[in-house]
Amino acid sequence: MKLNPDLIFKIFDTVIVRLSGIQQIGFSTLLKSFLNPIVSIVIGILTVWISRKSHHSPTARERLDKVYHPLFIAIEPFLYKDGLAYNDVVPFLTVYHTIEKEYSLLITPSFRQEIDTLEKAGDPCFSTDKNGYNHWFQICKRISKEYDKLCRQSYLPIRSISYRFYYKQYSSKISMIFAFIWLQLPAIIIFTLILGVISPIILFISYCLFFIFLLYVLINEL
Repeated sequence: MKLNPDLIFKIFDTVIVRLSGIQQIGFSTLLKSFLNPIVSIVIGILTVWISRKSHHSPTARERLDKVYHPLFIAIEPFLYKDGLAYNDVVPFLTVYHTIEKEYSLLITPSFRQEIDTLEKAGDPCFSTDKNGYNHWFQICKRISKEYDKLCRQSYLPIRSISYRFYYKQYSSKISMIFAFIWLQLPAIIIFTLILGVISPIILFISYCLFFIFLLYVLINEL
């Protein structure tokens, strides 16, 4: 029996096509089995995240309207201010107690404890101890962070970096410096690119001096 080469090539081509079809089906099935749980997990995470945000938003807005916005307005003139005494913040404490009587459930126990400590200790709470702790700054930090967080959760505008920098609403000099760097970041990038082209050595020296300055400020803060 004489073998026909054309027939052999046809059979070979048919086998290759069938095998490639099986491989494609297997790969497609494998890909689907791999992607399906990932897609399900991503959809589940997004659903939970959106659901939590939608549930948090009304509560956040209520806490903001009834508690933290009035508190922030009352404390803002004294936010991170040095040289204060207990009598200076009595108006803020009056606002706090008015709110606390009506909306006690919307105030965290830890914040209530910090206010209680301030009222019991008095003037020493406005001084920084040897460990760098300032109780008044801690209260300022709590209200400041909570206010911004609730504004964000309520889809309301928050204080810009330039606003906080202008009114010195930061607890330390190093925070002020980093806020300034962030504010001037586009100009710093342009300066870096230009000076890097003109003279990399001068750029390197400039950054070394800048980091030495940061280190000096940080050491003074400690």
